[in-house]
Amino acid sequence: MPEYTGPGKAFTIPIPDDWTYDRGSPQQGELDHVSFHKTVGGIGALRLTAWSLTDQPGTAEKFLARTQKLYSKTLRNESKIYDWIPVKNGFIRASQGVEDGVPAWITLYVIVGRRCALMGSYVVPLLRPNPPEGRVESETVTKMILTATLT
Repeated sequence: MPEYTGPGKAFTIPIPDDWTYDRGSPQQGELDHVSFHKTVGGIGALRLTAWSLTDQPGTAEKFLARTQKLYSKTLRNESKIYDWIPVKNGFIRASQGVEDGVPAWITLYVIVGRRCALMGSYVVPLLRPNPPEGRVESETVTKMILTATLT
């Protein structure tokens, strides 16, 4: 399986053969900003933002605690949080909201390493039918994030 490697090899994320990516322009303080999607027939897109963390004791834990607090309640464009799943070094959060005026299902992934933190958002418009391929794509995104290697 091909991989995408972030700047300075801070992280590596596997990419399925039928997926591609578009690199964006990181905002101030961000290490990287990239979107992943199926080359044909995808139902959603995974947007990934990475931050460098100082390699000091407690830095990753503080980042995770701040992020958990920030996302513990609905945001401005959300109507409801449906699920919160703790995972090793992070969490997965599922919500319903609106993106660019379109109702959407939003899955947020946050994973931290010693020197890097990743936040991924997988957004699927609710106006689309929910074919079996949608579940497979969602499971693929989760696998991509949870098998990423962070420094």
